[in-house]
Amino acid sequence: MASDKVAIGKVEMVSLTDSKAPRDPLQAFPETTLEQWRTHFPDLLDRDGKYQSRYGSAAIRSGGKLIVVDTGLQNPESRLLEDMRKKGIDREAVELVVMTHLHPDHVGWNLTDGRPTFPKARYLVPKADWDYYTKPSVLEKSPHV
Repeated sequence: MASDKVAIGKVEMVSLTDSKAPRDPLQAFPETTLEQWRTHFPDLLDRDGKYQSRYGSAAIRSGGKLIVVDTGLQNPESRLLEDMRKKGIDREAVELVVMTHLHPDHVGWNLTDGRPTFPKARYLVPKADWDYYTKPSVLEKSPHV
């Protein structure tokens, strides 16, 4: 069984899972065929020919700091906060949240009940994503604003 933790020198990374969902591999990889998947990756497919897509994030401990990279999807089946507790990651101790990009499956737990999920953290967002998603034309179309 693979470990959820890896250490390189004084840096530790912990893999965190928010949720999983069945996906059609041909939707994600349209140039492939189901027969190729069954031949080369049979262990990844369920009996319906779907694979389990993982929505997750990572916690990094380095230099006495606790960092979370991406915050999952936060859907009804989500378990990120439970997984963090189980793996010894205290959300109150998170000092930095780094978002790789602003798609819903990467920013879901930024807020919980309208408040920051990681209340002591500084949140970092790529400037290009921030500029795009804060344009009035994009905000007007968003169902979440």
